[in-house]
Amino acid sequence: MKTPMMLPWLARRAGLSDRQAEALWRAACHRAALLSGEHDSSAYWTAAKDILLNSLEHERWRVHPPLAWPWLLMRDCLVRGSTVAKLYLLPLKAAIAGWQVGANVGRQR
Repeated sequence: MKTPMMLPWLARRAGLSDRQAEALWRAACHRAALLSGEHDSSAYWTAAKDILLNSLEHERWRVHPPLAWPWLLMRDCLVRGSTVAKLYLLPLKAAIAGWQVGANVGRQR
């Protein structure tokens, strides 16, 4: 089975060896095949990728000592908080842009 080219990078990011990451990839492919019922479709590859990323995230937490967890939690909270803030601020940004366009049209008359 061919592994993704980015698997060594993901393994280093999670603090795992390449061999451990390959084992996680094989397990992810097996679970994706069970979930999707296929072996070579976009649903299969998407499921395999998502399962792999979840497994790597779980392993990353398991590998770090408990003293590092507060810092990891804080970092993850900041990342997720900024993502949520961007998501909820996009409509506000669009509304302000629309208001500015409407204000400029009124000035031209």
